Amino acid sequence: MVAPAQSLLIYNTTDSCYQGYIGTQWISFGCVGSGSTPPPPPPIIFPCTGFTIPIVDVTNVFTGKIWMDRNLGALQVATSSTDAAAYGCLYQWGRLADGHESRTSGTTTTLSTTDAPGHADFITTSNVDWRTPSNNTLWQGVAGTNNPCPTGYRLPTEIEFNNERLSWVQPPISSTNTIVGAFASPLKLSAGGRRAANGAIGNEGLGGVYWSSTFNGANNARFLNINNTTSIMNNFPKAGGLSVRCIKD
Repeated sequence: MVAPAQSLLIYNTTDSCYQGYIGTQWISFGCVGSGSTPPPPPPIIFPCTGFTIPIVDVTNVFTGKIWMDRNLGALQVATSSTDAAAYGCLYQWGRLADGHESRTSGTTTTLSTTDAPGHADFITTSNVDWRTPSNNTLWQGVAGTNNPCPTGYRLPTEIEFNNERLSWVQPPISSTNTIVGAFASPLKLSAGGRRAANGAIGNEGLGGVYWSSTFNGANNARFLNINNTTSIMNNFPKAGGLSVRCIKD
């Protein structure tokens, strides 16, 4: 169409999209059918920061898995392994995103008897689980009762996280199984540290500590531990606060 009128609206049968002309270009909206490009997921607000964070996918071509491009609560994709703006929040295993995951949240020693404690305090305990009795189903899959990830995403299993770790030494990443390889990967994992079951935060800038959905008994869950010398899957008390990176279901 030559010299279309400003604000002209049409239906493009090739792209199956409604389009509007804004003087220099056509803008597509309301696309339908197999030829259309679905809109990106809406941004979400993380209680621990109060910021609206976009949902952007990255793919590891070696494993074929699709992930969010940043940690839950992170303000941006990591520019280095020690980029504090990319650390994000620290979640107790199985808890909702209710504000407890803020690095500056208050603490309480009162254990929760329900899946949703109803407050934003980090629950400190020597009992190694913030909930009594324990509930191992809270973070299982997209339908997990307290799944903190956006719709269509979930926590990775231990196997999925371990496969990511092993891919760091393979082409096209060809790096190491350390924090160097973690940052070199498409996920750009950072060294956000962890919050111990007593509420103390440590290891910021030194190690990345990421929850999986896999539990080990009543009080522990499996996590990916990354530092300057190695990366391994290990156990951590559910009351601890670790980073979360969501995988697409």
